[in-house]
Amino acid sequence: MLHSRRCRFAQALEVESQAQAEAAAATFSLQWGPVAALPDRERDALVSSLTSARAVLVRADVPGRHALGAMPAKALLNVDGIGVAARPMGPVPRTTADVQSAGWLLEVDHPPAA
Repeated sequence: MLHSRRCRFAQALEVESQAQAEAAAATFSLQWGPVAALPDRERDALVSSLTSARAVLVRADVPGRHALGAMPAKALLNVDGIGVAARPMGPVPRTTADVQSAGWLLEVDHPPAA
């Protein structure tokens, strides 16, 4: 009887852990959609670039609900009056209701020190 209860408890914990993992994956996809969509090797390389400050990620919000037919190949950011090239990674699924904008995730290689 005690063994049966332990087994049911262990199964319940397993189901709860699985549900938490799925919720975390869904949240990650909403916040970081283009990063979540990368293959493991590319995502690992990106994380390495980010943690060593060789790259930064920027969310760029386009006013309104603009939809682009195709993702642009490059973007230009204005950082303290300096043009900085960025690579669009893709749209960010999560929007901000109060701003009502379409968000894009941009990768900046070798960002300026500003």
